[in-house]
Amino acid sequence: MPHHATRGAFRRALASAILLAAIFLLLPGGAARATAFCEVKATRDGFVALRDAPSTGGKLIRRLKAGEMVQLDSTRRNPRGWKAVIFREDGEGKVQPGWVSAGLIERECG
Repeated sequence: MPHHATRGAFRRALASAILLAAIFLLLPGGAARATAFCEVKATRDGFVALRDAPSTGGKLIRRLKAGEMVQLDSTRRNPRGWKAVIFREDGEGKVQPGWVSAGLIERECG
């Protein structure tokens, strides 16, 4: 088989693999669910604590405002009442992993 023919076959196979991966990520229950974004709820004290541990005793990392978005972190287990999240600061590119009380982010995340 000529060299250019094998290169073309490789490109077609690679394109097919990329397409299949993209379809898998978009299917319900696929890896796309691991990157759901959730809105922080409004609270009486005006913020939701982003903590370094899943406990009210965990160090306060940041005060999240109502309406800010956090990304669910499916790589960590969620102890009862807590959600592992990632907060991304707008414009700065900083990424901050942490924990929030599960009841203080919207249930329906997308």
